[in-house]
Amino acid sequence: MHHRRLYRARKAVGVIIVILMVRILLETSSRYKSSEDPKSLDVATHETKKQIPTNKATKPIHLSNRGGGFQKRYADSPFRKQMGGGPLPLDTADFLQSETMWKYLNDTCIEEGHIAEWQYRVPYVILLGAMKCGTHALTESLWEHPLVARNRYWELHFFDSDKPVRTEKGIQAHQTRTAYISAFRRHSPEFFAQLDNNGTLNDKKKMIVMESSPRYILNSDRIPQLILCTVPWVKFLLLVRDPVDRAESQFRYLYESRLATGKPMVDWQRWIDDDLRLLQEAGVLQAKTRDEERLAWKRYQRRPNSDMIVGRGIYVLQLLDYFEIMDQYNKSRSDMLVVQSERFRRHQQSDYNNVLQFLGLPPHTLQNVTGSVHATHHKEEAVTAMPGSIKEQLKHLYRPYNKRLYALLKWRMDLRWDETQGART
Repeated sequence: MHHRRLYRARKAVGVIIVILMVRILLETSSRYKSSEDPKSLDVATHETKKQIPTNKATKPIHLSNRGGGFQKRYADSPFRKQMGGGPLPLDTADFLQSETMWKYLNDTCIEEGHIAEWQYRVPYVILLGAMKCGTHALTESLWEHPLVARNRYWELHFFDSDKPVRTEKGIQAHQTRTAYISAFRRHSPEFFAQLDNNGTLNDKKKMIVMESSPRYILNSDRIPQLILCTVPWVKFLLLVRDPVDRAESQFRYLYESRLATGKPMVDWQRWIDDDLRLLQEAGVLQAKTRDEERLAWKRYQRRPNSDMIVGRGIYVLQLLDYFEIMDQYNKSRSDMLVVQSERFRRHQQSDYNNVLQFLGLPPHTLQNVTGSVHATHHKEEAVTAMPGSIKEQLKHLYRPYNKRLYALLKWRMDLRWDETQGART
């Protein structure tokens, strides 16, 4: 009797195991079929869903891990398939915004430890952006100067990563600075070759180091606090460009990168509408006061996005964030130099001289003067040209923000994008 019961129990367990295995196989088959079936996607372009390539050393973050806010944000968006390799490239900074960088919100600056003299040059200046405004051209020009150390990479992206040390007590300046300098030892070996065994500069020229990370200006709700707590002596450079032209250049950049990898691209209107919806939902476009505006921009920054093609061009809100934090740190606003991209392209040597004067560097004649900061191929320009209706829509949206920027920077009429054609000639 005992053996018979044992036999029946084993048989029952075996049946259960078989059923479970069949269910797993069916579910796997269903997912595979779904991922290959264009009809399973409810975007108008019916692209085939592809898995995002991930770094082998990094665990992929799944949609289910992002919380209800993430799913709600994508509920009515053509980009909700973005996590699965849809129309637009994944903006990886979204992960940092929602999961790592917001673990501690305390911006109290906690300073401990000694700062060596040479550390005041690492970095000496940070180029904040903006994206597609000619940051590479300006960086290359500065690297030509004999007192500016050339870096191994165009961009470091330290402060928009999880490397800054933040605790529940605040920003740990000394630990963050140590990590920052460690990153520069790999990033700028030319500078560190000057240091002797005692950690002092043995080169009479005393070179300086610069960093260029275009996302720093965009994330103006949190990056300035981190920078000024860590390296309060640093000078800021900011390149700005006609925001309509900037948006068109960003679209072209993404188009070319998607084309190179055989991936489809969304049309202009859907991309613009998605970011406008985000700006509207966050309250940026409706804000009446500076306080409302500041909070709305923070909400906009803390939500997954479609690469913020419209928001990136609202320069005045980002610049005001920086100025206000600089005021809190008793840092002079004169430590921020804003360069107009169009003018730099056409008057490169004279504007370069102005930048050198701002940095306190001796004059230098550029050897590689570029004819255009924003060189593109005519074929791609024709394919990715911004439709006239969208151009007018964006001009109307940007006009009041541009006027505030002109007033803030005291720009002459010939520098104003939408009041005259001076900036384009």
